[in-house]
Amino acid sequence: MGQWGWVGATIRNGERNSTLTHANPGRIEAVVLDWAGTVVDFGSCAPVRAFVAAFADLGVEITDAHAREPMGRAKIDHIRDILAIPEVSQRWQEKFGSPPGESEVQALYDRFLPLQKQVILQHAELIPGARTAVADLRRRGIKIGSTTGYTRELMEALMPVAKTAGYDPDVLVCPSDISEGRPAPWWIQENARQLGVKTMSAIVKVDDTVTGIVAGRNAGVWTIGISKTGNLVGLDQRSFEALASWRKEDLVTVAARALREAGSHLVIESVETLPAAIQIIESWLAAGERP
Repeated sequence: MGQWGWVGATIRNGERNSTLTHANPGRIEAVVLDWAGTVVDFGSCAPVRAFVAAFADLGVEITDAHAREPMGRAKIDHIRDILAIPEVSQRWQEKFGSPPGESEVQALYDRFLPLQKQVILQHAELIPGARTAVADLRRRGIKIGSTTGYTRELMEALMPVAKTAGYDPDVLVCPSDISEGRPAPWWIQENARQLGVKTMSAIVKVDDTVTGIVAGRNAGVWTIGISKTGNLVGLDQRSFEALASWRKEDLVTVAARALREAGSHLVIESVETLPAAIQIIESWLAAGERP
């Protein structure tokens, strides 16, 4: 498997635009990184463990696939989306005799938060190459923003661990900081505001979820999807490395296809190769391209 996996451009639905006349910034000023599956937690496993356990506490079984399907959303919205999955909704009604409402969403959320806090530090390790990649971007003068579906309280537990390991973004935007989560563009726009970047085409959103990529497109920024280490493959590093080469290739290819279809301008296997991907986007900027 190559270091890059699938790499391709999707600009204005596949068509390059060379007729733009406004000023070309020529360089990327900021990247906005997701957390789980992108920079920490190879396979984005921590949220899945907590969602499955929260539903089990109420006697409703969900699979890892159910838990992963809405990944990238604010966690309370994520719970609503899981409950809307037909198979889960049916199991809920069989168990309780009626469809779930907002009180049930809140009950699940109240169970989810302490479970997530317990498990989050078990999956706090930086993804290989993340620290070096971010250091490379900083040397180029690129600012580092971040978004997450985790609450501020959960991030107060995770961020010191990440900082000790060498990752400390300039900005963190959590669900409580904005009125609506992904795929709305507000998390990214709030990063732009706090980072002081006025040109959206000078920003790159890096995410391992379809929802995160759609949010980036909605915000008018460049988007880079993460295939191998993220939610769409959904395996921790040890489990992934134990697979046969052909199986690894298949999983990464399927993940890359989903990210590309969501609108990723580039897809890379891991944040490790992010600096090289940024150079490609800067070459497009130099040629007058825009996201």
